[in-house]
Amino acid sequence: MSGQRHDVGLRGMRYEKSAESLLGHLASMVKVPSEADFGIDFYCQPLIASGKATKTVAEMCALQVKGGSATLQYGGLKNEKWAEHEIIWLKTLTTPLYLARVDTSFKTVDLYSLRRLWLVFLKTGIAHNPFSITIASQPKSETPCDPSDAEHKLDDAGHDNWIVDVGAPFLSFNQELMNDESFRAKAIDIWRAWIRIDYLNIMRFHQLVPYYTEQFQYVTNSPISPIRIAHYWDKRKGVNISHLAQNAAPLTISLATHLQWQDDTNAFMFIPILEWLEQNGWLDEMGKGLLKNLQNSQDQGLSPAAIL
Repeated sequence: MSGQRHDVGLRGMRYEKSAESLLGHLASMVKVPSEADFGIDFYCQPLIASGKATKTVAEMCALQVKGGSATLQYGGLKNEKWAEHEIIWLKTLTTPLYLARVDTSFKTVDLYSLRRLWLVFLKTGIAHNPFSITIASQPKSETPCDPSDAEHKLDDAGHDNWIVDVGAPFLSFNQELMNDESFRAKAIDIWRAWIRIDYLNIMRFHQLVPYYTEQFQYVTNSPISPIRIAHYWDKRKGVNISHLAQNAAPLTISLATHLQWQDDTNAFMFIPILEWLEQNGWLDEMGKGLLKNLQNSQDQGLSPAAIL
């Protein structure tokens, strides 16, 4: 029996197939079935050579496909209710998220990182859920460019709405470029460089570390771009201190232990930090043992590795 599909749905399928066809030259593409699509159309892993005639895959990322100038928005009103679950969903992601925008002729794909969503969460406070976030983007750039600052607006009901500019695409390509082996190799290297930074940002976000890294003054399809870092803090006494201290404690213990076993006197410089962590209940048994041994070695005028 013949069925029917709406034109909008059919066009959306064509956009996804076009993205899959072109990006398939760069990555292993796993399509998410439409009935299981909650915001991700594909999972992707860039292809890398593992031998003269073999390939393997590298870092995983997620892809949302949009066609033409279609709007990408998270949150806002959906069926007359606040779609807060979309904001919460974004915050739970542990995989970098990218936007693949296919032109209306189905010939070109522009690839954007959505990392600046997490910059909004850092600015507004990790516990706060903005009412809506709308993605804006710039066209392919042949000169160094930067995303503009996120635009914040309050509507008549007092809801905070954000417009987040994700800048120019870091990759833009068509079938002609995909036929060029040297371009494919360069494009994969560029994509992997962006994925690595996006993983750092997401990892830090989940550790409640307000530290953000990004490429800036970049040119589409160029492997060369400087890196900048943004750091955020709260002046209110005690805010986020517990989370940061608990995340810092394992790294502090590991670094101090390495210095101790290498008999490096710089290990003694960690004693005040370890004491502060212990006083506030953030030091585990391994850390307490390390602190005790370092204190005893220092008190007896011994080297750090004398008492282990």
